[in-house]
Amino acid sequence: MAFSGLKMTRNSNGFVFKTEDEQLNQRIELRFFNIAPNKESVNSFVVVKINDLTVHFSKLNLINIQSKSALAKNLFDLYNRIDWNKIIQACSIRILEEILTKDEAKKIDVSTRREIKWLIEKFIVKQNSTLIFARGGSGKSLIATFLGQVIQNGLQIFGKTEQSNTLYLDWETDEDEIAYKVYGINKHFELDDTFYYMRMSLPLATELEYISNEVVGKNIGFIIIDSATPAVGGDIKDAVATTSFFSAVRHLNKMGVTTLILSHISKQYINEGIDLESQSTPIGSIFFENFPRATYELFSTLNSNAVNEKRLFLIPRKSNIGKLNMFAFDVEFEKENIKFTKLPNAFGALQSVVEATENSSTKIVL
Repeated sequence: MAFSGLKMTRNSNGFVFKTEDEQLNQRIELRFFNIAPNKESVNSFVVVKINDLTVHFSKLNLINIQSKSALAKNLFDLYNRIDWNKIIQACSIRILEEILTKDEAKKIDVSTRREIKWLIEKFIVKQNSTLIFARGGSGKSLIATFLGQVIQNGLQIFGKTEQSNTLYLDWETDEDEIAYKVYGINKHFELDDTFYYMRMSLPLATELEYISNEVVGKNIGFIIIDSATPAVGGDIKDAVATTSFFSAVRHLNKMGVTTLILSHISKQYINEGIDLESQSTPIGSIFFENFPRATYELFSTLNSNAVNEKRLFLIPRKSNIGKLNMFAFDVEFEKENIKFTKLPNAFGALQSVVEATENSSTKIVL
């Protein structure tokens, strides 16, 4: 066959090589990511696409001849017009040259300003982790489902939002419950599209390779993890278990995925009421406070005038990226619709609830 030369680009996830079958005008793309060098190997995930269709996903040792030959044989069985041995060898050499060539330490370049990239402006940082924690029954899965549909459909409800395919990893509920919420949200906002969903049972770290495959195959850019405790798969206060969990999360971030983690509140704060100066934290080890770029606490109150209405508050509790927005929504359950109405002054609405709590003889506990 005749094919054009390999063109390599490097991004935050790894390396992308592109070539083309000139006779059939078919585009071939190889993506190498999560590259991990050690003393005996240089392992990488590799995805092969033909005309933007994923035809292969596996793990490859870039310095092992047998590993590369096996991959070439598998690819030749799928598409025999290419000398896959030659292509894979060329890719491996280019990658090894890049990662084994070390630059000297240098001064930070501040000649141009580095802009923060947002999935939702002033709320969710792109290709990083955001955490929402709350008491049980506050509506974590409800707000997460809403966020999933907002991002899947590129709705500008929270502010400037980038559309991205969304995957909901669910350890807490089931598909029927999430589908009920998605149906109601879609009815109100007149949406047709829905996010991807996976019912989970094993820890995130255990299922990482399978999830990574789904990320690549379905072009996932946003993942919701509901929720942290079962996703860790062990003692949420244990350093080893949480390190494995956050290593898996970091891997997804390096793939270009933005992650939202749902969690519960620390036990010592469960019985506290609303407090604008609260020092409440998510349950678990210190990693759950330090790893996410932004952390929000979710409060909810019932509308005293209607049993089918709730008011949700997303309050920023920690940020490594400057000031974040606070959000408040009235949620109304109307027959088949779930109506979200954003309040224009979230801080003022929360202040009113705090004042009502302080003036009441019975303290409101959320």
